[in-house]
Amino acid sequence: MWVNYLALMNQAILNNRMLFKIAYNTKNLMLTRFLYTQHLVSHYKCIYINNKLYLYVILVYREGECIIKHLSIMTTVSKKVSWTLKQLQKVLLLQSYNTLYLLSTNKGLMTHIQAINSSCSGIMLCKIN
Repeated sequence: MWVNYLALMNQAILNNRMLFKIAYNTKNLMLTRFLYTQHLVSHYKCIYINNKLYLYVILVYREGECIIKHLSIMTTVSKKVSWTLKQLQKVLLLQSYNTLYLLSTNKGLMTHIQAINSSCSGIMLCKIN
């Protein structure tokens, strides 16, 4: 589930740490690659430790501060938050330019802008400022 990844990422941001480690799986790698394409992750690397594969993720920092100021996890294991295309369009009109919503759609991971352009709705994972 994406929630563990986002919780570790949020903890790293709150503790002003540049990197965090998470167990390797395809979903975690997919989310890391997506965040890398959005320029929120600087580098990532897979490393074996005690015969277990981990993913080390380094966040983007500028002038000693993480570019992600706040990460709000919207979907939890027990509660999924689904947004329709109409809700996404409404948010786009109201949101500031430095806010990014991350969705899991049937076409893969997308930002809210990509989802609107693709006419997709999906599960709202998090809000990134």
